[in-house]
Amino acid sequence: MNNTYTRIGESASLIMLTLLLLLLLNPFEFWMPGMMEHMLIGITFVVFLAVLLFGIGQHVRDERELVHRMFSDRAALIVGASILMISIILCSIFRIPKDPWIIISLGSMALAKYIALTYVRWYK
Repeated sequence: MNNTYTRIGESASLIMLTLLLLLLLNPFEFWMPGMMEHMLIGITFVVFLAVLLFGIGQHVRDERELVHRMFSDRAALIVGASILMISIILCSIFRIPKDPWIIISLGSMALAKYIALTYVRWYK
């Protein structure tokens, strides 16, 4: 796949994930919990998978040690973000009030990865 299309896909999926996470936070109490919240969680999960696919699909062409470090960083991000996403889903299923810090953590992990990748690409 073309590198430009990959970057556009990364950016678009991250922006969509961030907006959906803000909607899930429901800071201004727009809606009552129910069908809309469950639909948002489903859409958020699909967009979250798109973000993960862009993370998994990265190609590394560096030295051996750097490859191991990049793989372990990617694995840590995927596991951490997956656990946070599962906790959001479980809170919704069992009608437990969602802790805003779970949602903020998931969004900040995705945003930090994107900022770091953009920085490396810019100063490469």
